[in-house]
Amino acid sequence: MAFAVGRRVGSAVARNRIRRRLRAALQELEGTMPEGLYLIKCDIGTRDLTYEELRTNLREGIGRASAR
Repeated sequence: MAFAVGRRVGSAVARNRIRRRLRAALQELEGTMPEGLYLIKCDIGTRDLTYEELRTNLREGIGRASAR
């Protein structure tokens, strides 16, 4: 799993916070996701998501990517 969090998202503190939240969400979803290599790209709106929204979006995105 790799994360692409660009400078447009915010300061280094904000980008690192997003990465930590993504890693925590991935740990919770670990047994329910298909195996594979993924690149998660984060846009400006990512910093405004609640943790639940972030986790839901992550699960749905990985589900769509693995269905291809």
